[in-house]
Amino acid sequence: MYHRIADEPFDPWGLAVTPGRFKDQLSWLARNRTVLSLDDFGELHRLRSLPRDAIAITFDDGYACIKEIAAPLLQELGLHATVFLPVDLIERRQTFWWDELEELVLGHDELNLCVDGEEVSLGPRTPADRHWTPRAEAGTARQIAFEEILSRITRKPPAERDRIMDELRSQQGSPSRPAQGGLQSKRPMLPEEIRMIAGATISVGSHTRSHPWLTALAPEEQREEICGSVDRLEALTGYRPRAFAYPYGHSDEQSRQLVAEAKFAIGCLTGDRGVSRRSRCVALPRVRIGDWSAAELEGVLTNLRPA
Repeated sequence: MYHRIADEPFDPWGLAVTPGRFKDQLSWLARNRTVLSLDDFGELHRLRSLPRDAIAITFDDGYACIKEIAAPLLQELGLHATVFLPVDLIERRQTFWWDELEELVLGHDELNLCVDGEEVSLGPRTPADRHWTPRAEAGTARQIAFEEILSRITRKPPAERDRIMDELRSQQGSPSRPAQGGLQSKRPMLPEEIRMIAGATISVGSHTRSHPWLTALAPEEQREEICGSVDRLEALTGYRPRAFAYPYGHSDEQSRQLVAEAKFAIGCLTGDRGVSRRSRCVALPRVRIGDWSAAELEGVLTNLRPA
């Protein structure tokens, strides 16, 4: 499972792989593993005839680097990948809210922000704010504030999350001030770019409508996010999505039932485990790939424990 192909200094969750290492990883996979489309992977899993060395490549969220970097390399190597899109966020043609939040906190002129009626201290800006290595703890006051505000927002229902983001935007002294270079490097694909790459090399799956924390939603809200994404994605791409990825990797029995009800053939989790015979098609584990060398990738996959 990939998210971004980028040289990213602010990456606490380890979601970015540099372009050079991504190329090395794909080249190694092409030589040493049976790389299948996610559809074929799921079908062979159902038939209990999945090769032991089979893998499927997926991307979550739909960053522009998929079109600019990943798609040409996949095509060159004859590989296939599935991109999971939060369709409402894509159609807004705006920066993903979590990336915008990073800029709103790190770039804010003042020392405090009001978050849902409560003041949060940011502290002064420092050059170190924008350097956060994977899996490291927050090291500056602004990083700590970003982590706190993000945790408050992430599990909110989408409408409430949007209201809080509007509140944060309204506190920016200069609306045009945010560093466009940083945000530009994290931009999502545009709908027309998705239509350009969807086909033999890239398939499009659902990542809900608005990327909520599904298990924090009421059943009907879950239904709208999961089932309601199908027609929206079909209108965007021209074909019905067959695969679904749970945002943040979290699911419950209700969300898994809804994925089956929406007639998705596959539902993808996270979990950093390998697929086993016990894995349900609506709850397949995935491995989050880090900025590793090809040798490190080989070591992770070789020692992967089944779910």
